[in-house]
This record gives sequence, structure tokens and C-alpha cells, in this order.
Amino acid sequence: MGFKNYTVKIFLLSLAIILFSLLGAYSIISYWWISSVFFYFLVLISAWQITYFSKNTTRKLTEFFNALRFEDYNVSTSDEFNNKEYNELNKALSQISANFRKINIEREKNLFYLQNIVEHIDIGILAFNLEGKIVLINKALMTTFGIKSIEDVSGFEVINSELYSTFENINPFERRLLNFFYKENNYKLALYATRFSFKDDIVKLISIKNIRTELERQELDSWQKLISVLTHEIMNSIAPISSLSQTLNFMLSDAEVSEDEDVVKLDKEVFTDTKEALNTIHNRSDGLIHFVQTYRNITKIPKPVFELFKISELFKNVYSIFKQDIEANKIEFVQVINPSDLALSADLKLIEQVLINIVKNAIQSIKSLDYSKINLTANINTLGNVELQIDDNGPGILPDVLDKIFIPFFSTKTDGSGIGLSLSRQIINNHGGSLSAFSEPNVKTVFKITI
Repeated sequence: MGFKNYTVKIFLLSLAIILFSLLGAYSIISYWWISSVFFYFLVLISAWQITYFSKNTTRKLTEFFNALRFEDYNVSTSDEFNNKEYNELNKALSQISANFRKINIEREKNLFYLQNIVEHIDIGILAFNLEGKIVLINKALMTTFGIKSIEDVSGFEVINSELYSTFENINPFERRLLNFFYKENNYKLALYATRFSFKDDIVKLISIKNIRTELERQELDSWQKLISVLTHEIMNSIAPISSLSQTLNFMLSDAEVSEDEDVVKLDKEVFTDTKEALNTIHNRSDGLIHFVQTYRNITKIPKPVFELFKISELFKNVYSIFKQDIEANKIEFVQVINPSDLALSADLKLIEQVLINIVKNAIQSIKSLDYSKINLTANINTLGNVELQIDDNGPGILPDVLDKIFIPFFSTKTDGSGIGLSLSRQIINNHGGSLSAFSEPNVKTVFKITI
């Protein structure tokens, strides 16, 4: 109704201008000067009325669209003069503004959810344009590499040149696996890339997941299943052989002292050889049974009983066990705990056993050096986890051997059983943590426990 009144008013004012102009012209022709002035004055008033309405409408629309341009959806559309002609226009603009406000709230809500999801997931997210400028990087990826700030994808070249090259060359919908060391940490990354257009710019989006812990757990599970099957089958085969050989050995021993003529007729040399062979079978069967029973332990690690204890207590216990060896071999043994009252919720005995295994190996590798040193350090990493580190200045571990040291039964020592480090990793995995190793030959070897 308001818009109709506005239209009628403009029409009447336009008609009045035409009418007053004609009357003014007629007055001039008739020499009615006062009348002509009056009529033209009415023309001016009518023209001003039209100009005012048009200008006011333009001002309102300009203010409204400027507000939309700057994403201000709270602009007021009420008419300061309360002209009923603008009621319909004001209502329409108010409705448009309310719709934009609703859309903006939904957009901000979705953006908030998306930002929180991206920051909450433990998968690294990286997005950058064709020029290499990073448009999105989440907390998980920053934390993974200990990055505080980065603006260009080329910054990853400092971390690892192969990683940077992969970011640059990976194709959309392609998956890649990457393995490298950075700051004494082993990274096994699974990468997946996609590409999309964003504001006239082509953006490459890459998800990065460190799957080292998952791979280690799957590897341990596979070894456990294999060992369980092998030990079961070996025991089923060896136990009867051992029992029968022992029985036959007893029978021959009884026959040896028997006065039965049939037994005496046996060739003495054959009798002796048979008995020795049975003894050998029995001894080797017992040895194999002991071997199997020993390695069954790798599949029977007790579940951790969690308790809160101070790291200083743990380090003190480990040092006391090796005190004599440390002093006898003149090993410098350094303990650093930051903060000094750092505590850990874990199974003290099991964690202690892990450290004993690693420190024992370290002592054996450095005791022949002129200067030997072992460092035990504890701190909280960037993810808020407790990190225990054992490093020594021994000869180190060769790169082709480093990947095998956690495999059950693998050992570089002639008298080694090959289950110490495998058991240690399984204990740490049972705590929900990880055990990794880094070595620089003839410089240092580092074992890192993260829980």
C-alpha cells in the first residue's frame, strides 16, 4: 500500500508540474504577472517534492548496498520522517537484511565447525596455491614437525628436501608413503593430495599422517601371531620326541645291566652308539623345548598396571642396577629431568625393564672406548607427552641394521637373544606409546620413548 501511495504521489506531483507550468505560461501571455509567479512557485515546490522523494530513496538504497558490501547486516531501514510512502520499501530492505544476517550466521557457524574439526583431528592438513603460499595449515601438522610459523611451502625443505619435493610434485588423488629422520625422530608419512579452485586461485590440499606407531603395532601383532603358531607347532612335535627318546634311553640302560641272553647277544658297539644317539636326541629336544619356552615370553607380556611415579625414582633405580659397571668402566652417566618433579603414569616395573634393556646395550657398546658417556633425559614434548631419551657416544648402528633391531630374534651380538628390544617396544606399545631409535655411526645412538 505504501509503494502504491508513493507512486500516486509522484504521478500527482508530475501532473501538478505540468498543470502549473501551463497555467504559468497562460498567465504570462495574459500579463498576469503575479499569477504567473505564483504558479511557477508551485512548480518549484512540486519539483522539490519529487527530488526529495527520489534523493531519499537513492540514499536509502545506497546506504543499504554499501552496508551489504562491507558485510554489515544490521543497517537500520526505518524512515526518520515516518513517511508512510516508504513503509513498503523499508519492510523489503529489512527482510533482505534479515535474510543476509541469517545466511551470515549460518556461514560463520559452519566455518567455526570446520575450523574446530581441522584443528581437532590428528591428521596434518596443508593447503597452498600454485605460487607455494600456504593458505591453510592445521595445528596437528605444526606440532608434528615442531613448526611455530610458516608462510611458504618451501619452508618444509629445511625439514626434509624429499618431503618438500613430494609436496610440490604429488598429483591430485595420488597417495604416497615417505620415510625419513628429522631431529632424531623417525617419520613414516602417508600423504594424499587433492586440488580445488578457491577465489580464482588453484589450491593443492594435502593430508599428512604419521603412521609409524600404527605400523609398529601391526608389525608386533604379526610377529606375536607368527611366534605363537610356531611355538605351538614346535612344542607339539618336539615333546613326543623328547619323551620317547628318554623312554628308550631308560630301556637300554635297563637292558645293559640285564642278564637276559637275548639282550647280551646285542653287539656292544651298536648298543653304545644307539644309546649315545638317543641321549643326543633327548638333549637337543630338551634344548629346543627350552628355546621355545623362552621365546614364548614375547607373546605373554603382562598388561601394565598403571601408577603415578616420579621419573627421578625411575632413573635412580636404573642407575643403582648398573652402578658397578658404570664405575668400573669409567662411564660418564648424566641424568637430566625437566621439570625436576616430572611424573609419569605407567607400570614402573615394566618401564624400568625397558630402560634396563637399553642401558645394558649402551654400556656393552661403549665400555671399550677411552671416553664413554650415557645420557638419560626426560621432558614433556610439544604434544604434552612424557619423553624419555637414552643416548650414548658408542659406535652406533648401521642404517641397514637400524630398521631390523626391533625384529624378534634379530641381534648384532654373537651371544644376543634378539628379544630384548622387541619386548621393550611391545611394552611401550602396551602403554599406548612408542619406542624409536636413531643412530649416527661413531657419533651417537638415541633411543626415544614417548608415552
